Amino acid sequence: KDQLLYPRTAADTTNNTTSATTDTTAPLREHDLPSDDELLQILQLVDLSSLPKRFDEGLYAVRDWTNTLSLGEQQRLAFARV
Repeated sequence: KDQLLYPRTAADTTNNTTSATTDTTAPLREHDLPSDDELLQILQLVDLSSLPKRFDEGLYAVRDWTNTLSLGEQQRLAFARV
């Protein structure tokens, strides 16, 4: 999940109610993050829908992705962030 949210992560969230800014150092509000279902839809759009199924942790898997994903998968994952 953090790979899709990069450079932000789910750990960056806060229940802060101040207005969102374009500053990437400002804390995110939980509702600013896409849901797991939305992330799965994004993975489907870049032909990576099977990626979470490859790991027991699903979207929450943590790996050395440069050694786990092919170069093409890494490119599609980067495109999914856009």
